[in-house]
Amino acid sequence: MTESNFEDHEAGVESVEFNNSIGRANGIRQSMVQYQHLLGPGRLSVALESPTGDFKGSDQPALNTGMNTISTNVQDKVPDFTAAYMYKDSWGHVQVMGVARDLSVDTGGAASANSTVTGGAKIQGEGSAFAGGGGISALIFTNKVDGKDNYITAQFEGGDGIGRYIQGIDTGSQAGYFNNATRVLHTEAAYGFTVAYRNWWSSTWRTNIIYGHTHASNFSAMDTADVTTNPNRSLDNVYVNLIWNPAPQIQMGLEYVLGHRIADGPTSTAVSKVSATTAPGATSVKNEAWGNRIQFATQYNF
Repeated sequence: MTESNFEDHEAGVESVEFNNSIGRANGIRQSMVQYQHLLGPGRLSVALESPTGDFKGSDQPALNTGMNTISTNVQDKVPDFTAAYMYKDSWGHVQVMGVARDLSVDTGGAASANSTVTGGAKIQGEGSAFAGGGGISALIFTNKVDGKDNYITAQFEGGDGIGRYIQGIDTGSQAGYFNNATRVLHTEAAYGFTVAYRNWWSSTWRTNIIYGHTHASNFSAMDTADVTTNPNRSLDNVYVNLIWNPAPQIQMGLEYVLGHRIADGPTSTAVSKVSATTAPGATSVKNEAWGNRIQFATQYNF
């Protein structure tokens, strides 16, 4: 059990944030069978990894209540397949990677009153879809300070139904959407990227500047009557930190984070505003918001 093969572990970014930075391939820790082989100037790795259906749609008998939770009607019949090849040189490295997934759902034969079907027809169904995506990453050394490497790193990944393999795609639940009216499991296109720069000021002080972005298509085929939550359309995060090592096993970090969110759906966490499209006196909610924070952490490495 280890972090997914669909990630560049050697091109990581350093943040005080406990979670991975927005827009990177998500370092999911899961069970797998992995094989690595030195090939030319690089390394090839392939793996069969534990599947987890991460599309939205509540359990029967109330699928029509919307996308409030990740569906637990997933079947997870086939392991996820991942592959990556890393080319290394004195200037850094480049990695290409891919993931292939099988998404499947079965309502268990239970019937559901579906308000989106004329007459409130009873429906039951199952669906499946092939999903996956790919990515590319790089780490390029710039110079050294007191023997420490400064470098630029970048990563991009995207796909149709890639879902939880991108950090920030709505907490990993936007791989697809089970449409109650059509009984079809639709995959969702999404992408993310991260760019970062690490600069050592001395052998004990360093700064990381990180920008991450994600974008999701948000179920172009979904039944709008089922949108009871507010899935993220896009997220942007900027991190700037200063990290100090007062001793080899101790580090302290201070970090500023700026965040931007655009959501789809009928409501949002942002401040309400009057809309010209609503009835007099009614309000709708702005789906765009900004936020910022300062965070601090101390770490002791055993």
